[in-house]
Amino acid sequence: MRLAERALRAWHLDLFTYVLSKVWFDLLFVYVLRLLPRPYCCPVGESPRQRLFFSLVLKQCSAAESTATPCRESASAAALLAAAAALLAALGLIDQGMQSLAMRNASAARLVQSVAGMFLGWALGHAYAHAISEGGGAVCGDGWTCSIFADLASAVLVTVSAAPLVAALLRLASCGGGANATAAEESSGERDGAGGVLRRCVCSCARLLAGGLSTMTMVAWVEALKSSIMETGQPVVQLGAL
Repeated sequence: MRLAERALRAWHLDLFTYVLSKVWFDLLFVYVLRLLPRPYCCPVGESPRQRLFFSLVLKQCSAAESTATPCRESASAAALLAAAAALLAALGLIDQGMQSLAMRNASAARLVQSVAGMFLGWALGHAYAHAISEGGGAVCGDGWTCSIFADLASAVLVTVSAAPLVAALLRLASCGGGANATAAEESSGERDGAGGVLRRCVCSCARLLAGGLSTMTMVAWVEALKSSIMETGQPVVQLGAL
C-alpha cells in the first residue's frame, strides 16, 4: 500500500511539474517575449500547400475566427536559442539560491529545480526544433520526403546524443560531490573565490540541462511528428484538390 501511495505521490508531483513548467514557458515565450504563436490561434500557412492543407483538412477556423485570432509568425531559431541561453543563465542564478533552501526544505528545493529544468527543456526543445526546420527547409526545399526524413533524424539524434553529452558535462563539472565537495571547497578557500563561484555556476547549469533533457527530447519528437504529418498530408490534399 505504501508503494502505491509513493507512486501516486510521485505521479502527482510529475504532473504538477509538467503543468507549472508549461504555464511559465507559455507566459514568457508566447505572451511576454512573443517568440511563439498563441495556442488555439488560426494558422494561415507559410506556403500555398500549407494554406490548402489548413483549409481543407483542419477546418478549425471560420473566416471570422481567422481574422479575429490569427497566428503570428514564430521567431527565428537564433532568437529562440538566445532566449533559451538567457533563461539558462537566469535559472542558474536561481538554482544557486535553492542551495540554501535545500538545507531547510529539501523537497521544496527539488520541486523548484525540477520545474526549472523542465522549463528550460521546453525552451531548448523549441529552439532545436526550429533550427532543424529552418535547416531542413534550406536543404530540402519543396521535397517533402526529404523534410520528413530530416525531422525524424533530428529527433533520433537528440535522443541518442543528448544524454551522453549531459552525463559528460556533469562529470566534467564534478557535480554530485555533495557535502564532501563543499567541505573540500571550504577547506581550500575556493568556495567564495572565483573558481568556486564558476564551478557552482557550471554545476547548476549542468543540473538544469540534465533536468530539461527529457522535455527537450519530447518537444523534438512532437515537433518532428507534427511536421511529418503536415508534410505527408500536403501532397495528398494537393492531389485531392486537383
